[in-house]
Amino acid sequence: MAAAGNGRLGTGFTANVEHINLNQTDPEADPPSEYVADGSGNHPILFDNFEFAQALSLAIDRDALVQVGYGPSGVPTCTIWPVEGQNSSNQDWCLERDVDEANSILDGLGYEDSDGDGTREFTDGTPLEFDYVTSTNAVRQSNQDIIKANWEEIGIQVNMSNEDGALFFDGTSASDASIWKFFSDMEMFTNGAAVPDPVAYLGNYITEQIPTAADGWPANNNIPRMQSAEFDELFLEASQTSPSADNYQDLVTQMQDDIVESGALIPLIYRANVSAWANDIEGAGDLNGWDSEYWNIEEWFRAE
Repeated sequence: MAAAGNGRLGTGFTANVEHINLNQTDPEADPPSEYVADGSGNHPILFDNFEFAQALSLAIDRDALVQVGYGPSGVPTCTIWPVEGQNSSNQDWCLERDVDEANSILDGLGYEDSDGDGTREFTDGTPLEFDYVTSTNAVRQSNQDIIKANWEEIGIQVNMSNEDGALFFDGTSASDASIWKFFSDMEMFTNGAAVPDPVAYLGNYITEQIPTAADGWPANNNIPRMQSAEFDELFLEASQTSPSADNYQDLVTQMQDDIVESGALIPLIYRANVSAWANDIEGAGDLNGWDSEYWNIEEWFRAE
């Protein structure tokens, strides 16, 4: 519509990030994807394996993901809280795709393609092959196709699938397809914060926020099941620190870095809220992602 001259596009960024969760617990265990304090339920490959997650991240062509799916409504990101002025730039290594470095990392971890079939193996000979699910959505399926091809270049295989969004995002978790149950190795979707409070949002990744059947799955939001006593302590300190304190942003930065470096997720795309105006509507100003597009409607007028 904009290209045809019928109007103009507005974008407003808040904290919405399309990302891949890497299950820190084992979906093949019994019960699957349940947090077990003694570590017996941890994923045999993905748990606390930042170098592996880093290799996966480096292999992804984020620019291609944006190009085919988002256009001006998305930009590549390396952090789960890319809000301007509060984001960490310490993980910006992910912005430049580097297949050679990804392969080097995997070589260093001992994940080799010993039988020459194109797929690397874990140190016990298990093929590095994972189940990767997202919602049924043309954009997400196109992004899955790109990521699958990217990972095949480094010897990682993924079995892509998608679930009806009504089941995938069902807040009751009545279906096993629910993101909170997370009965797969990897899942991809977007979430973000309703208000610009980084500590409250990043605090979703403390250990006590891991969803379990006993707690009623969607009651908690540490969906990848990140487990870090150090992060738990960091959140406690940040939650007791005033946003006006000199060290507040340092704490917010460290929380973002700790989440990425836990190996529990891979940020992909910083997504905007979008709206559009007819060409004869003036005074609308910039879109405020934290509010309605009508935030300054008293200043709008129709050009003669």
